[in-house]
Amino acid sequence: MYHRCRIFFVVPMSETDDSEALDRLMREYQQGSLAAFEALYRALASRLRSFIRARAGHGARTSDLLQEAFLEIHRSRHTYLPGNSVVGWAFGIAQNVVLRHRHIERRRGRHEVPTDTLALDAELQAADLDFQPLQEALSKLTPDSRATWWMRNIEGLSFEAIARQLGIAAAAVRLRCSRASRALRAALAQGPDNE
Repeated sequence: MYHRCRIFFVVPMSETDDSEALDRLMREYQQGSLAAFEALYRALASRLRSFIRARAGHGARTSDLLQEAFLEIHRSRHTYLPGNSVVGWAFGIAQNVVLRHRHIERRRGRHEVPTDTLALDAELQAADLDFQPLQEALSKLTPDSRATWWMRNIEGLSFEAIARQLGIAAAAVRLRCSRASRALRAALAQGPDNE
């Protein structure tokens, strides 16, 4: 998968022997040599760390991404074509790891809403909300209605998701939720004194 990477890197080589030695080590590693992997790690780790640090920008993340890059190198070692640049191949893998990390971070940033739970707890305490009437009204519902109402209104599941979990039709879930909501409204409107 990574040998098709079209990103080209200019990697300064101290000697042509370096490239040949890395190619030999990579072929031995493909055959299962642990010693070859350890030698490859020593030869590539500092270069890949610098490469990743320049693109990721976080010191703590650099180590994690370096480990992930070596894990991908291990998984993809069969894709290395002997005679090609081991360093360029490894940098291609590291580039893909960094890009995947950026994509995950962007997606996480769009979907996660940071909350300050301490501030939320303080607001709830300041509001002095009394959930006792709701708990009492919920206890009067049948277990099936209570579970369905809870999944829909508290957990926020869709009718279809609830239907899959309960093994019933989505129309039945809608009906249960509607009846449960109506019963809760009626119980809360009566209040504890009017029973």
